[in-house]
Amino acid sequence: MAGAPAQAIIPDGCADIIVFGDEAPHIAAPARTTQRVNPPPIGTLISGIRFRPGAVRRILGCDAIELPDWSVELEAVCGRRSWPLLAELRAAGRSDVSRRAALAGWARHQLDQNTEADHLVLRAGAMLILGRQGVIEPGTTGERAEEDIHHAIDDHINTDDIILLLVGADFIASYTLKCKERWNAVNKGRLS
Repeated sequence: MAGAPAQAIIPDGCADIIVFGDEAPHIAAPARTTQRVNPPPIGTLISGIRFRPGAVRRILGCDAIELPDWSVELEAVCGRRSWPLLAELRAAGRSDVSRRAALAGWARHQLDQNTEADHLVLRAGAMLILGRQGVIEPGTTGERAEEDIHHAIDDHINTDDIILLLVGADFIASYTLKCKERWNAVNKGRLS
């Protein structure tokens, strides 16, 4: 009996961690070209998790562009950070639900570990820029710097005619109320 025909994988910018049967988990890097892959044998348990574009660095610790064009073992990329997941997958055995829970739990843990680092980098970058612009004194740190940053942002939101937000979701969520207040004031004719 002939095997199933090769299936096309079309580039979508997403990355996956996939476990076929009892094999080690592999990273399916974001495809750069259409790939043709042969499906595994019928009855092979396949478990996986998909990451949206941009999540690869926070979860895997490298840029997607650094990954090979198709597939590489998770341990080769993540090293020791992957060991807890490998142990959980071995313990999960042939249970797809347990394997998916292990993959999701590991990914959540990686995101949690890297979120604080992301916030520190963003905060340091903002302080550097605001220091250069004279909004805060260069070298200002701690709560005073945070207050200066928040006051500067609030001043711009309340006074600027055009506000262009090129920021992350966490930042937008923290200032949603301020933007709504500004929009409501404009709509009520108090501000133009």
